[in-house]
Amino acid sequence: MLAQRLIYEVPGRFAAVACASGYLEANSRYSADARAHYQPTPVMTSHARDDGTVPFQRAGSRRANFDSRFSSEQENVNFWRAANGCRTTRTLWANATGELFSYEDCTDGAEVREIVLEHAGHVPYRNYPRLAEEFASFYSRFPFSRR
Repeated sequence: MLAQRLIYEVPGRFAAVACASGYLEANSRYSADARAHYQPTPVMTSHARDDGTVPFQRAGSRRANFDSRFSSEQENVNFWRAANGCRTTRTLWANATGELFSYEDCTDGAEVREIVLEHAGHVPYRNYPRLAEEFASFYSRFPFSRR
């Protein structure tokens, strides 16, 4: 997703980013210039286990022709956990709808949060109408200030 790529390649311009059913293009991960200038930035993702467009995990994906330039949700979250230097994992809530994981103790106060939904497909807002509230709450914790 463009928002994720921008925080990686244009550091310091955004306080945080939240994305639904998205991923970071794998090629942008390997830009030496981007890696050298990246500043840890809070990231929140939301993804459904049954997403038929962007797989939750690569193994066993229902989408056999999934373009290898793109990451699965699990690869994407693991990338951000590593990029932000997160060391602790907590489950903030878990119910029949899904789970919210928080990856914390990250560099420069950044964190990564991941909402994993059970049955939301590729458009999670339909089956989880509180998603916009979750994103707004996340953003409210990271006011923008130039570093």
